[in-house]
Amino acid sequence: METKRLIKDAFIELLAEKSYSKITVNDITAACGLSRNTFYYHYQDIPSLLEEILEDWFDPLIDDFVHVETLGEGILIITDVFKKYKDQFLNLYHDTEKMRVFRKLSELAVLLAEHFIDFQTKDNPLPEKDRQVFLRFYKAYFSGLVLDWLEDDLNYDMAEYIHKFTYWFAEPLESLLKMAQNNPEISPEDK
Repeated sequence: METKRLIKDAFIELLAEKSYSKITVNDITAACGLSRNTFYYHYQDIPSLLEEILEDWFDPLIDDFVHVETLGEGILIITDVFKKYKDQFLNLYHDTEKMRVFRKLSELAVLLAEHFIDFQTKDNPLPEKDRQVFLRFYKAYFSGLVLDWLEDDLNYDMAEYIHKFTYWFAEPLESLLKMAQNNPEISPEDK
């Protein structure tokens, strides 16, 4: 729908220039040449517009996870969106919408972790209890990396960090998955 695209594009441009809390419906409608009534016909408010934009940016990535063989590949797919919309994410993150960005990031981290764990254990699935432990670990690992990057205003080369993390930690983490697969009846409290 072209009208919604005009509204989204105007908001995205404004968000690159100023903080989220400073953007008004009047700013958006002036930027795209539409009336306030037209805005409210399509969106309940600015937060609902932002939510739809975040879905536009991130939902297509979920299909890309199917082709990911390493966790690093998946993280880089997501961080590409952050790089593309760097100013917008920094204005959101350093304003009132930090939690909205974190929630979306957490949702993506869970989906990526689920795909990665299921791919790694496809021939010998983990017991659900162990799978949940790995899901939480990978979610925290991924979210922590991206949040640290956001705190540093996306200033360091995430691809370089992912390459190093993958080189240093991929084999030990895969070994932990294999150990959990081979010893499902053993839990940490048993040792």
